[in-house]
Formats: sequence, C-alpha cells, structure tokens
Amino acid sequence: TAVAAPNSPQLGAAPPFNRRDAAVLSRRAPGRPLAHRAVVAQASTDQGRRRPCSGRRREAHAVQSERDPRALPGRALPDRAIFGPLAAYVADSAVTDVFVNPDGSLWIDRGAGAEPQPRIRIPAGEARELAVRLVAAGGRHLDEATPAADVRIGAGIRVHGVLPPVSPDAAVLSIRLPREAALDLDALERAGMFDRVTRSSADELVRRRANVLVTGAAGAGKTTLLGALLASAPPGERIVLVEDVAELRVPHPHVVRLEA
Repeated sequence: TAVAAPNSPQLGAAPPFNRRDAAVLSRRAPGRPLAHRAVVAQASTDQGRRRPCSGRRREAHAVQSERDPRALPGRALPDRAIFGPLAAYVADSAVTDVFVNPDGSLWIDRGAGAEPQPRIRIPAGEARELAVRLVAAGGRHLDEATPAADVRIGAGIRVHGVLPPVSPDAAVLSIRLPREAALDLDALERAGMFDRVTRSSADELVRRRANVLVTGAAGAGKTTLLGALLASAPPGERIVLVEDVAELRVPHPHVVRLEA
C-alpha cells in the first residue's frame, strides 16, 4: 500500500517516519467526511466544532429537512424498519449524524453542527430497545453485561450505543452516516484542502510509501483524506485496511478490508 505500517508482512518494510510526514491536513472536505479511521495510525479527538456549510442551496435543503424529512432524497438503508422513529433522518442524504440523549432529545447534524429536533421525544424504554436492536443488527450484543458497543450496519453506517450503568440516566445512541460518494485528491484540491500543505507533497508521500499520521477533530475530514490518499496508490499495490469498525471506502482495484 502507499500508506503502510512499518515492516508490514504483506507490504514490506516502509521508510522511517520523519516529521514532515506528519503534516496535518485537517481542513474539512465538502459534504460529509467520515471520521475515526486509520490504516497506519490516526489520532482523533472529539473536541472541536464543525465548519458551517456554505451556500444558499445547502441552507435551503437543511430548512426543508427540518420541516419534512420524508420529502428529501433518500439514502439507501439495509433495513429501514430497524431505525424506528429515526428512519426518516437516517435516510436523509444531507444528515451526517443522529444523536439520542438520555433525556430523550433528538439532535441532528447536517454539516453545520448538531441541532435539536423539538418535535420528537424518545422515551427511555424505547431508546433502550432501539439501541439494542441497532447494535444487534451490527452483529453484537448490548445489555447490562456489555453496556457499550460500536458497530457497522450496511455500507458504513456506524452506530454507538451505551446503556446504564455506563450511562446512568438512560440509553445514549449516536449514528454516523457515510457520505454518498468518496472524494479523490483532485476533488479535495478543488475544495481547498491543500492550502497549507501542497498537493504535490501529498502525492510524494504516496509515491515513496511514507508513514503518515492523520490527526484532527471529529468531522475534520481525516477519513476522507486517508481514503483519497489510498485510492491514489498505483493499481498494482495491495491495500490492507485494518479498522475497529469498517468505515473506509477506497475506490481501488485491490483492497482487503479487515475488522479488528
């Protein structure tokens, strides 16, 4: 792979890490970036705020979604019924994150930061059942013995559920939704991601198979950038992805996806 762990048995030894390899490319890509992923090493912090979306068109779309989420173009879901009262929001292609808090409040992020949905309130019992059902759909159990779980549903919908006693008041649920299409380095360059670090520097990191550390706040575009770097590797390279919850989607002819 172009971005490889040192001395990987599949890929051969990589050059030693140096400081210039660790340049942070953290400006957010347009639309929905993914997050919390790494192939080599990817440090993540949940602190920080998302950049606001720009353009009247996206603002109008957000207003329309607030009024009637059923009227929006839908995201394909593996099973709409399992999302219960959240289905309309999860199916909205503009939504990036869905949050259910212990007090029953619902918060939706469409790229400009989380916003409350005052018309919807989810009772504690229903929230618990929803969290258990979604985690089960991802192949894991959520109960008193295992009160926190992180799973993938379908093609990259990431669900994190927490029950008491870890969440002492009531169940907590967060759903992170993938963007519709992966961005390549050309698209990121047009969006201005390489205003601090040049595109040629990124291309050179891939060319010499450098060790790269991608860091940034949640929603900064870490996974979007990492996926674009990997996709730019020559087609003869074999890319092995190791993730705790599979989220990267790399448009490359030779990709092996593993979940740890």
